[in-house]
Amino acid sequence: MSERFFPFAIMLAICGAVAFGTNDVPDHSQQFTFVVPDFRGVKFPQDRNRILGLARTHQQLVLHLMTELRESEDPNQKAYIVQVLGSFHATEATDQLVEIIDLKSPDTEGQIRALWGDYPAVEALVTFHAYGIGSILRALPTEAKPLRRRLMFDVIEQVEGPKIGRMVFDRRIEQIQKDNQRKPLKDYVPFLEEIKALQAAKAEFEKQFPLPPP
Repeated sequence: MSERFFPFAIMLAICGAVAFGTNDVPDHSQQFTFVVPDFRGVKFPQDRNRILGLARTHQQLVLHLMTELRESEDPNQKAYIVQVLGSFHATEATDQLVEIIDLKSPDTEGQIRALWGDYPAVEALVTFHAYGIGSILRALPTEAKPLRRRLMFDVIEQVEGPKIGRMVFDRRIEQIQKDNQRKPLKDYVPFLEEIKALQAAKAEFEKQFPLPPP
């Protein structure tokens, strides 16, 4: 039974960063083959390598998509890549998605909206739950653009809700204080600035998402 596998392979042709539906540029697609074992019949350790191979193929696919996202200069291409990364729950790309959190979805002649909302990186980060929030809390203290800050708050609110979202800021501040409590004052000053910035961000979050009256 250990040698029996589902008689199908999922063939995914993932388009290159410059080949999303265009006819005037080279096609740099790469093909990834996923052979899905019948997990009801696999045995360990005999089939261990086959299962690990499936995991490695997924990792290679995600890394390929992250490279495309980094190298593409077309916002529509980036939006589609983000949607795929979100669908794959590719938490490896979390920091990369926070960097482009204000990326807009494509609009084809005003008729066809993207698969997700207006900001696909927000949708992806929401699916990442704690991974997305952790990256956002690291980025918020130095983020100055109001739209990007609002979108970061949106992720926190959608994942945790307005009440727990407030506690997320408190936990991050407590963690910074705990991690750096033994440092000399001169080395602690930058972290004081980070704490102040997070406290300001929490106040801004509370204003954006007020709690309902008791």
